[in-house]
Amino acid sequence: MFFNDNELYKPTDPQLRKVFSPSTLAHWRCQQRGPGFIRVGARILYPGSSLNSWLKGRTVKTGEQ
Repeated sequence: MFFNDNELYKPTDPQLRKVFSPSTLAHWRCQQRGPGFIRVGARILYPGSSLNSWLKGRTVKTGEQ
């Protein structure tokens, strides 16, 4: 998948920014949408396994018959 399942990613990490902007992630958190995250005090972390699961659930299969 895209992310290492055993790592935690900050919204500003370059690997995470390739797919999501920090402002989009913040907006989704307020709306209780998007990938699962961990809040430790004021710090937000995204487990790689949550990111991969969330992205996999949005895969669109086209042209299959």
